[in-house]
Amino acid sequence: MAANFFGYFPYGLLCVLAFVGRLSRGAAVALAVASGALLSLLLESVQSFLPARIPSNVDVLANLAGATTGAIVAAVFLRWLLGGGPLHRLRAQAMTPGAAADLGLALLGLWLFAQLNPVALLFGSGDLRDLFTGAAGEPHKAELFVSIEAAITAMNLAAVVALASAAARPDAPLRRHHRASASLE
Repeated sequence: MAANFFGYFPYGLLCVLAFVGRLSRGAAVALAVASGALLSLLLESVQSFLPARIPSNVDVLANLAGATTGAIVAAVFLRWLLGGGPLHRLRAQAMTPGAAADLGLALLGLWLFAQLNPVALLFGSGDLRDLFTGAAGEPHKAELFVSIEAAITAMNLAAVVALASAAARPDAPLRRHHRASASLE
């Protein structure tokens, strides 16, 4: 249930942030909740056709709760998120202006939420040992699992760093120096 909740939380949050300039705050929240409910019902209905998946009304409720909570958080903290708050200033200092950088930041945020999957290792993407094994029934060696997960984790991290660096301002500092640490050097 937590994965469903946290999977739809960013949906509600980003929906409100995307539509609040065109719609009132309340209308943006209503649109986020309604579209989150529709998306959840659609995806749960499609699961009826997948033999390994079982659609559940509890999943729909958890998805709806996540979208609603994300929408409300966005509406309450709208000024802090968009209008001159610390995140807005940090984004202006570190990232290039425009929609492409916003999309990159949204993808990075969604990638962080994807790490909540309890089945996969942190920064991994699942068990790919079956792609590298021989005959059926042959046992998997632990060394194979560790080396495949290490390679997947390294590639995943490299992709995230490339995405973040593509959206970063060319003149943005790599790290900030504090006056106390600068005087020690």
